[in-house]
Amino acid sequence: MFGRKKKLQNDRDRELEEVLRSCKEWMQREKEEAQGRREDEEKRFQALERQLEERDAVLREMKEKWNAWEKAFGRQSDSLENLLDELDELGENSRQESILAQELKEERKREKALLDLACFCREQMDLTSRYLKKEPGWADQCRMMEQEAERYLRAANLQETGRKGETVDYDIHEVLKAVATPEKELAGTVAEVYRRGRIWQGQVISRAQVAAYRFEGGTEE
Repeated sequence: MFGRKKKLQNDRDRELEEVLRSCKEWMQREKEEAQGRREDEEKRFQALERQLEERDAVLREMKEKWNAWEKAFGRQSDSLENLLDELDELGENSRQESILAQELKEERKREKALLDLACFCREQMDLTSRYLKKEPGWADQCRMMEQEAERYLRAANLQETGRKGETVDYDIHEVLKAVATPEKELAGTVAEVYRRGRIWQGQVISRAQVAAYRFEGGTEE
């Protein structure tokens, strides 16, 4: 009888040890999983911080470029107006007129270079916005950049053309592709914009490259 009691006691001790071992293994797994979750959260947080820093850097750089362009463009416009006034005052002096005409020519070259730079920056901004809009959290930032860019363009008297839904005008649009549509009211309107066009001081400097809707809904009555 004493042997049976001892055997029962040993069985209980083994069961207790097994329970304790299982508990220790479970606690170790929980500890490792918790550590893994903390590391994953830290990595995600660090990645988010990097994305925010990159976004802020892009915004600062774009704002600095636009501010510099606006100042330079304003100075060149003022210089051009001053030269025109001087040409009017020195109408009788051919030598001075020749000198000023040459300066005016150089100013116009610089003005065109600045205008080309502004158009290039705008196109790069469009490409950047198209890419960033695909990233989470960037839609609002892109919209703000668009609004800021439009403000600068208005101040510089630089108008953009090429928007979905506007009526095709071959003076300002270059149609690269026709898109079939059964909706008659869409015919002759812009379906997609590949590249914006620009008008400066009433002069078309580049036509918008677009796709246009073409009605293909059967014979009209």
